[in-house]
Amino acid sequence: MPVVKTGWFVDLTGEEFDLHELERLRFPAGTELYIHEDTLYIRMTTYSATADASDVLTAAVEAVNLINGTGQLYVQNWKNIRCGGPTLVDSEGKRHIFGFVEPLLARTRFGTPVVFVNGRPAEPPAPAPSAEAVTISDTHSAVEKVLRIYGSSALTFRDLYIVYEAIEHDAGGLKSLETRGWVTKSDIRRFKHTANSVASLGDQARHGAEPTQPPQDPFTLSQARQLIANLARSWIAAKR
Repeated sequence: MPVVKTGWFVDLTGEEFDLHELERLRFPAGTELYIHEDTLYIRMTTYSATADASDVLTAAVEAVNLINGTGQLYVQNWKNIRCGGPTLVDSEGKRHIFGFVEPLLARTRFGTPVVFVNGRPAEPPAPAPSAEAVTISDTHSAVEKVLRIYGSSALTFRDLYIVYEAIEHDAGGLKSLETRGWVTKSDIRRFKHTANSVASLGDQARHGAEPTQPPQDPFTLSQARQLIANLARSWIAAKR
């Protein structure tokens, strides 16, 4: 546990590959990636020592959801990072450890991302192109929503439909998406038809009864994920 820095820390767990990638991804504003003795933490810089531990953990989970969303969209074979329990390091260097089973989720915003290694500021590796996505989300609520869904859901057809609607609304409609060459009308119609079809998806369909004839060539979940991920990457890139 860091001894030079004080404040709130939440340890990060996951597979080695994904934890290593964290040094290349930007953290949401107001959080720091802190590395000490091969353990990674997210430091919540906007919370005082008197803050409620559950609030700190809630904010950390929300920040990590955005990071996971970026990983899901841009890093091949990404597996989500998870938050452990919060720890408060007081002005005397004493650690106060708090344990929670399942934190609540809430939306929040933060200040400037910094990387610390063993208590000292460190120059992070050159960020991957994907790193900009979290930064963009600080000023674009629709991007924040999309990253949050990608980072915290199972990416079912229902989840993907919400992502699509958020992007379509932000971009000004399907025609705008088509004009920019991000999707075709036929693919989106087939995606929507599949998502709504009880015959195709059963209980996973957006509707409880078949509203029309089932699609003759429904999307697989893998195809739908690829379609919406490609759209999301193009849409986010256009906001740089």
